[in-house]
Amino acid sequence: MSSGETTMEITRNLQRGAYDLHVHSAPEVFERPYDHYEVAEQARAVGMSGIVLKSHFSETASRAQLVRKCVPGIETYGSVVLNHYVGGLNPFAVYAAINMGAKIVFMPTIDAAHHMKCFGEESLTYGGFHTVSSGQHMDYKETKGITITQNGELLPVIDDIVNQVAEADIALATAHVSKTEIHALVDKAKSAGVKKIIITHAIWWALWVDEIDDLIEMGKKGAFVELVYPTIRTKDEPPEADKIPTVAHAIEVIKRIGAEHCIISSDCGQVINPPPVECLKGFYASFLKNGISKAQIETMIKVNPKFLLGLA
Repeated sequence: MSSGETTMEITRNLQRGAYDLHVHSAPEVFERPYDHYEVAEQARAVGMSGIVLKSHFSETASRAQLVRKCVPGIETYGSVVLNHYVGGLNPFAVYAAINMGAKIVFMPTIDAAHHMKCFGEESLTYGGFHTVSSGQHMDYKETKGITITQNGELLPVIDDIVNQVAEADIALATAHVSKTEIHALVDKAKSAGVKKIIITHAIWWALWVDEIDDLIEMGKKGAFVELVYPTIRTKDEPPEADKIPTVAHAIEVIKRIGAEHCIISSDCGQVINPPPVECLKGFYASFLKNGISKAQIETMIKVNPKFLLGLA
C-alpha cells in the first residue's frame, strides 16, 4: 500500500475482483430497492467478479442464468433456501436447484424454529424489520418452525441433503438454525464429504452467544465464518447498539480464527441499507481502519469465495 493511497482508493481497488456470496434483490416478498439485474450491474460497475443471489422465498439459480445472459461481464450465481416455500427440508428442491446451477444450499432462514423463537409473532418480517411488498399479512402464530434435529439427533432427511451437496461439490450454509443444530450439521456435512461449509452471518446477536470459541471450533473443522454488514456495528449511534456486535468483535474473530477461515459478504439489498456494493466498501474500510490488512481482506473476499464457488 503506497503512503499516498486514501482509504477510499484502497477499498475501490480491493473491490475489483471481489465476490459477494450473500445478496438480496427483487422480485421478493419483502420490499427490495434493487432487482437481480440491478445488483449485478452495480457489482460489474465496480469491477467485482461475481455475486450470489439469495431469496427467503424463491430459488434463485434459474434467475441467475437469465441475469448472466443479460448482464455479461460478471458471474451471477443462485442458491436455494430450505424454507416453507419449498416444503422445508425438501431434498427434491435441493436436487432441482443443483441441476439449475445453484452454488449454495441454505438451511431454513425465517422459517427456522430458532429464528421464530428469536423474533416472536413477527418472525416473518424479522420483528417488523422488513415490509412485505404486497402489504398482505400472513399470520405466523400457528406456524411450526423448521428444525433440523429431533431429540438431539439430526433428522434422516439431512443425510439426503448433505449427500447431494457433497456430490455436487457446492456450498452448504447454516442459515438461521440454532447453535446446537449448527454444530451437529457441520459434523454431519464433514462426515458426508462436504468440503464447502459457510457459517451464515456468524456474528449475530440472534444466533450465537459467547460465540468465538464455537466459531474457532467451526474453523478448525473447515467451515468458513461469514461476516456481514447488517449484523456488525460499524458506527456508535444505533439505538439497538446493545444487541449489535462491534467491528472490534469481528476483528477479534478474524484474528483468532484466521482470515483463511472467514469470508466477507454484504447480506444487503434491504430498503434501509445502501446498495450491496456500497455496504461492502464501508465494511472493508472499517476493517482496514481497525488493523486488518489488505492481504487478509483479499483472502476473505477473493480467495475463499472462489473456493466456495468452485472457481479456485
